[in-house]
Amino acid sequence: MSSPNRRLLLSVVPSAPRDGSRPALVPAVDPDGPIPPGIDQLLGVAAHAARAGDRDALSALHTAFAPRLAGWIGRSRRVCYRPWFDPAVEPEDIEQTAFLVFAELVAAWPGRDSFAGFVISRFPWRLSDAIRALADSRASAPFGGPECTLADGSAAAAEALALLEALAAGFPPRERQILLWRVRDGIAFVEIARRLGLDRQTVARCWRTVCTDLRASLEVGPDERR
Repeated sequence: MSSPNRRLLLSVVPSAPRDGSRPALVPAVDPDGPIPPGIDQLLGVAAHAARAGDRDALSALHTAFAPRLAGWIGRSRRVCYRPWFDPAVEPEDIEQTAFLVFAELVAAWPGRDSFAGFVISRFPWRLSDAIRALADSRASAPFGGPECTLADGSAAAAEALALLEALAAGFPPRERQILLWRVRDGIAFVEIARRLGLDRQTVARCWRTVCTDLRASLEVGPDERR
């Protein structure tokens, strides 16, 4: 009998298939064991749908692969706490980068052979490369911080800073301060938490709320584009 952490889970694809080309259920990938051909075939069907633009299929595939990717993501998150690593790169950045890497692999899959094998053989080093590029891009900013792009004396920087402060003014005091410290000053969540006397998880939740509200406020509908 298999242990609980090796039991197959199911991730539901919410929308009904239009052409019957993908399954209603996507089986989860075992955390460390071999992937049966039948399951790999179902994953491949969902991957074809995701490559064609089906966001539900992509989300279901990401959930299905989560048990397998968790170990690599966990190791990558731990690098954030090493003294030599860029303090502006947060564990949440690693999670977002990991999803982008996974989505890129889905798009890059040639559509033949094993989909699971394609992802598993490439994900670890692709994630490492993406995290290195993320840290390098921040470290290569003038004087080493994102705040310099908003305070370098240029007209573009002044306009960007004015826009940021105008957007921040619409938030409650705590969220406004988190937004300004994070974007304008490039301060890590752990330092923001220390300054505000909050735990890091609370600051991260506030940040996610701010990002969600900003995306919603900046979304332009089809009628507004005309």
